[in-house]
Amino acid sequence: MSALTDAFRLFFADDNRTVLLLDRKKRIVDAIDNQGLLAEVNGPLQALEQIKNIIGGAQNLKILNGILEQKENPDALHGILPLKSRSTPSYIMVEHREINYSGEKMLILKLREKQILELLSEASMSADGLFPALIHESVTGLMVLRSDARLVYANRSALEFLEIKEEDLSGKSLWDFTRATDVSREKELLERLLSEDQHFVLEKEFKIGGGQTKWGKVQCTKVKLKGVDEFIHYSITDISELRKTMSMLEEKSSLYTDLVEHAPVGIVVHQEGKVKFANREVIRSMGFDSVEDLLEKNIDDFIYKDDKPYVKGRIGEMLVNDRLIRQTEERLIRKDGSIMYAIGSANRVIYNGKPAVQAIFSDITERKKVENDRLRLMKQQEKHNKDLQEFAYVVSHNLRSPVSSILGLVDLAYTKPDDAGLIQEVLRRLRTTSKELNTVIEDLSEILVARKSGSNPKSPLDLEELLYPVLTVLSREIEESKAEITHDFSAAPEVTAVKSYLNNIFFNLIQNAIKYSKPGRNPRIEIRSKRKENTVVLTIKDHGMGIDMKASDRVFGLYQRFHTHKDGRGMGLYLVKSQIESMGAEIDIKSAVGRGTTFTITFYE
Repeated sequence: MSALTDAFRLFFADDNRTVLLLDRKKRIVDAIDNQGLLAEVNGPLQALEQIKNIIGGAQNLKILNGILEQKENPDALHGILPLKSRSTPSYIMVEHREINYSGEKMLILKLREKQILELLSEASMSADGLFPALIHESVTGLMVLRSDARLVYANRSALEFLEIKEEDLSGKSLWDFTRATDVSREKELLERLLSEDQHFVLEKEFKIGGGQTKWGKVQCTKVKLKGVDEFIHYSITDISELRKTMSMLEEKSSLYTDLVEHAPVGIVVHQEGKVKFANREVIRSMGFDSVEDLLEKNIDDFIYKDDKPYVKGRIGEMLVNDRLIRQTEERLIRKDGSIMYAIGSANRVIYNGKPAVQAIFSDITERKKVENDRLRLMKQQEKHNKDLQEFAYVVSHNLRSPVSSILGLVDLAYTKPDDAGLIQEVLRRLRTTSKELNTVIEDLSEILVARKSGSNPKSPLDLEELLYPVLTVLSREIEESKAEITHDFSAAPEVTAVKSYLNNIFFNLIQNAIKYSKPGRNPRIEIRSKRKENTVVLTIKDHGMGIDMKASDRVFGLYQRFHTHKDGRGMGLYLVKSQIESMGAEIDIKSAVGRGTTFTITFYE
């Protein structure tokens, strides 16, 4: 054997590994320990059992025996033994070669200790491409973990990210840098990675020194080297600044959303004719319960019918030319069918990749009502002034005539005070003239009462309940004329008005319709009510003699009469108009001779 051992020592003297010569029974014949692995062996080295502790224990010894029994290419890498007892993770690379000496088979066993990074770097160059190369200077943080999540290696970027020195890495676990609330979830992911090879990517918040944290994007893969424990490749990309930016954007987005949602103006987005977004003010002002009541509804359903052509035209032009629509007034339809006046603007936006319309509006219904009331009052005041001039002229004329008659009669009596016959005639005429004067004064009193607005408060009145007593009072005239009177108050059963005034209006207009019906025909009178925008409209229509509208400016004049074959003083329509205007309402007339008359009374709410 001396010749064999001499040749063995001569051949492997410069080898940088620990080399053992074994006989066919795996007994150690000789050894060269250039790497110093056998320094801890006590006594003569004779059996593999003696290096059990050096190579990591009984389990690794069993693995080594398995390697020696393999019948593979003697130049191949046959196995790797993990030295778990080392403070720095190391592994024993094992090669063996079978030789024949004087007809007896012998084994050359080569052992070499390598660090984990060196081992994995070599593995990355293998034909299998088991693991990407670990580059210590990579800008991406790279770590290698054992299956129990203990850290084996961390490159410079990973150490900087975790704010830890390389010498302090020993004994550290992934969980030392993981928040307690995240440990359970990540353990589950690692178990799936190892058992099912399910690679995963996640964003997590890492614990670093001083109670601070950093955000990192993690990618994990599994690496398995022949005969070695499984490794976890753990890469980290620092996304702390990105998360900070995203958080700021989310805050700004949340702020913008809050501003839009709680804006004091209505904001609505519609696309291809359908509502896609509406804020709280839209829901409130339009009278809806929730945004779901509006979404995907046709925008046309909320535009007042008379305004639709104009609105559609402007929207079409805006979408084509990308023009801003500025401060326009529109009428919208609320959920309850009432009209809402709005002022706003609109512009073209991109919603889900397609052109859409963003409209911003304010509810000006109350303001519009005030403006309309002001204009109506101005108009009424103008009419009042005109009527007052006419009234003053008529009253002056009607008072002057009887007063002049009285003065003339008195002067006449003074000329012949002893003429009994003359005095008797004067007294008779004085009586008649005084009655005429009293009638004028009574008319004047009635007119002044009718024009005195505010003295009689308005209240909600049921039209049907108010009409029946009037028809009862006129029952004799209705029966004698065989008048047919129909009414329909279903569309607007109530109106806010002065009860006594509305009673008188019904009485006068119905009585006139009966009085001035076509000769030889039974009077036919239709009474209707309806809602229009923010008003209640009452119409009283007859099919009687009608009025020549060439004299329309005199229809509601004091002491104006159009049919002299009937009794009357020309007071009725004047009083009706006075009472209507004193309630802040309006009356209009449409008539044609021989075709009848329609009175339209508009009550403002």
